[in-house]
Amino acid sequence: MFDLKAFLTPYPKKGDRLLEINPCSKRIKLFTDMGFSVTGLDMNLDNLQLCQKLSPRALMKYGSLLFSPFGNHEKFDVIVFFGVLSGMMYDESKSFIYSVSSTLKEKGLAVFTLPKIGFHPPWWEEGELINYGRLACTPPYTGEVFCDYDMETIRKFMLDFTDINFQEVGNLIIAKAVKF
Repeated sequence: MFDLKAFLTPYPKKGDRLLEINPCSKRIKLFTDMGFSVTGLDMNLDNLQLCQKLSPRALMKYGSLLFSPFGNHEKFDVIVFFGVLSGMMYDESKSFIYSVSSTLKEKGLAVFTLPKIGFHPPWWEEGELINYGRLACTPPYTGEVFCDYDMETIRKFMLDFTDINFQEVGNLIIAKAVKF
C-alpha cells in the first residue's frame, strides 16, 4: 500500500508523542514499536479495547477530538487519522482540522487520508445531496455521511499548516502537513 514510516519522517525521536484518531490495532502496534509514546482516541469502546490488548504500552482514550479531550496542556508531535474526514460534513471537518492544529505541538506533523476523488460508497447514488457529498437516508446505511473533499478544499481548512503535500496511492490520497 504505502510506507507509513516514510510519511512520518522526521519522527520519531525519543519521547515523541503520537495520537491516532480512530486507531487501528496494527498501526498502534507499529507506532509503539517505532518508539512513539502512543495514544489512541475513539468513540468505539470495542476498538479501543482491541488496540489496548494488542499494544498494552499505548494509552487508549474514549472521546472525540471535536470536544477537546486533551485541553491546552496536552500536545502531540504527530497526529494521524485515516478515513476520518470523508465521514464528516463541511463545518465539522473544518472544526476537526482546527482541533488537530490546536492539539499539535509547533512543527508537529499531521498525516491523514482521503478517498481519491470519484471513489464513493455503494449507497452514493441513492444518498441525499449535501455540501461536498451525500447523506444516506435509507437503511442499512441511514445517517452515514460521505464527503468528496478535493485537495484545495482541504488546504483551505489547514490555515495553521505549511508544507501540505498530497500523494495518490491506489484509491487514497495521503496528506502530510506541518503545523506552523
